[in-house]
Amino acid sequence: MHRSVQGASLVIRSSVGPTREVVADAMKRRNVPAMVGMVNGRPIVRVALDASGELILARDDGSLIATAPQPVLASLATEWDADVTLDSADFFVSASAREESEPEGPMPQPAARRVYVIGGSTAIDPGHRQNLSAQLEASISVVPAGDCLLLQARGDVQEYWPPAQRPVVAVTLRDDALTVEVYSRAALGASGERAVMRGIPDLTLSWPTWWRAVLAEEGEVGRVQRMLARGQLTPTTLVGGEDQSRIALAELGTDLNAVDVLLDRPNHEGLVDAVAATLGLPREVVELVQGTMTVDDLPGSEHVERTAAGRIVWKQIRRDETPKGWWRRFFPR
Repeated sequence: MHRSVQGASLVIRSSVGPTREVVADAMKRRNVPAMVGMVNGRPIVRVALDASGELILARDDGSLIATAPQPVLASLATEWDADVTLDSADFFVSASAREESEPEGPMPQPAARRVYVIGGSTAIDPGHRQNLSAQLEASISVVPAGDCLLLQARGDVQEYWPPAQRPVVAVTLRDDALTVEVYSRAALGASGERAVMRGIPDLTLSWPTWWRAVLAEEGEVGRVQRMLARGQLTPTTLVGGEDQSRIALAELGTDLNAVDVLLDRPNHEGLVDAVAATLGLPREVVELVQGTMTVDDLPGSEHVERTAAGRIVWKQIRRDETPKGWWRRFFPR
């Protein structure tokens, strides 16, 4: 039985949250096709709703049925002593069995590796690198890579990318969550110059976790679960929908068809390689994002401290430091 379905997020809030295995078991016992992953040490769940907002379930024969989500959420909330919400683009349902006095535990924030690929003419000019550090309000390390510049920053960056520096692609890996943000030059005509100062990407591609299927991965159930695990393409500042998305992606030498194939890839080994290949990013981006090297390991790299005092400290640190990167062993500077 084919259905038009959409993905929805199941959010669990409790003082002592259930583990991913406990969540997966609860979904399986209720015959809920779902994908379960981990974000910041807590389980996240994707389930499917039909066009009327009912929850998709699986029969024993592998066919699909739909049911009201509220009773399922209520039973989950009771089982986990939790607040449970179901949230999609069109529907929101919640149930609670948690005492208000019970505080929710802290949310750990793992470190992220973030690389900027800057394709505009201004950023490639070595004379602008100190200005680039001031613009971003951060100390930066940069290295030319073909006709673009690779940049990693220390601390928070002010996401301000003027037209002469665009297109800019930011690739971020936090644990196993991969995010790709595109700052397009061509799209500025549709979204307005004020969007530049807001630092909002024009397009975002995201894979929030490594998903694990709850039920069998064949037939209609498997099809639904694969849909739930797809990466997401989110236009943000663009006006004009698909046409403007095509314009933004064309700047990177790709199109919506290629990106659609990319979004079907699971967030497992090789995804960063596929992102770089689809968006035409330099091969070094893969090593930088995966943490097997830093920009400072690459030949021709330059570190730019934001302040004069910082530059003095950095030079002293580098003078006393023994290079560790394998690039430097073969390409000393």
